[in-house]
Amino acid sequence: DALPICFPVTIWGDLQGEMDFDFEFQNTVILSKVVGGGWFKPSQAFLQKNPAFQTILTMLPDLKNAQDDQGRYGFKVDGSLLSPRPKFEKPKKGKG
Repeated sequence: DALPICFPVTIWGDLQGEMDFDFEFQNTVILSKVVGGGWFKPSQAFLQKNPAFQTILTMLPDLKNAQDDQGRYGFKVDGSLLSPRPKFEKPKKGKG
């Protein structure tokens, strides 16, 4: 059975987000399967203090296309703990 884990994240008030993952543990923990995703949203103050981060968000097509109308950047992860495969995509409606 998978172990679901969901938690909101706030880092120093500069970054908000939410992550929701399911873990399917194996005997060798590092080979355990992970599936899930979430979103993050940097604050305007953070972006003003860190223009390089703002540049990354606007220049990388994957990130630019993952932004929704609320300014959140969505992502999903699939794979194992040893080799997770992240992908950016718009957050699911109704989350956050």
